[in-house]
Amino acid sequence: MFFDWNKTLSNSLFWEHLSDDNHPLNEFHDAIVDSLFSKHKDKIYPWMRGKISVDKIMNLIASDVNLSADTLCEELKISCENMKYVSDETPDLIEQVRGRGIEAVIATDNMDTFSLFTVPGLNLDRQFDDILNSFELGVLKEDFDENNVPLFFKDYMDQRKLKYDEVVLLDDCVDETGNYERLGFKIREVKSPKELIRIMKQYISL
Repeated sequence: MFFDWNKTLSNSLFWEHLSDDNHPLNEFHDAIVDSLFSKHKDKIYPWMRGKISVDKIMNLIASDVNLSADTLCEELKISCENMKYVSDETPDLIEQVRGRGIEAVIATDNMDTFSLFTVPGLNLDRQFDDILNSFELGVLKEDFDENNVPLFFKDYMDQRKLKYDEVVLLDDCVDETGNYERLGFKIREVKSPKELIRIMKQYISL
């Protein structure tokens, strides 16, 4: 069972703690977010594909806001280390999934920040059987080879001799290309925390 991270397992955001009015750097929050997700939004996909590192991104944002790249990175690290599951039930349900003999694997289109900060900060490598991060793979879940096979999962599936109809992906996004469906790779769309919990309990009770 593959789990997407952002907007599926977690709704936490970069620099989220700076949105607190009482945080000493609160005045910079909106400018930081605008710099990354508006002015430099063209860098997001290259970052998630491993073409750009967090240090370069922090330098870009630092040139837009009156904060050093080191401060930006430290605050980003804090937010990444303290990300929360969408539900307090999630860790126990993941354990139950694994208890049923189902491998639980994070499959996330994400940045180096996830591997550097979030995984160790939340001990995700202990809670899940494996973690697939697009930054390290160099491809996103929407990238396909000449046979329309998703490059993100290809090596993992081949190495474990898994068939596509033997796995499921829980994700807030659906496959608009139809390539996953043609392979028999099931995607269960997660629209809310309640939906995530419901789907997980469904598989646990099988």
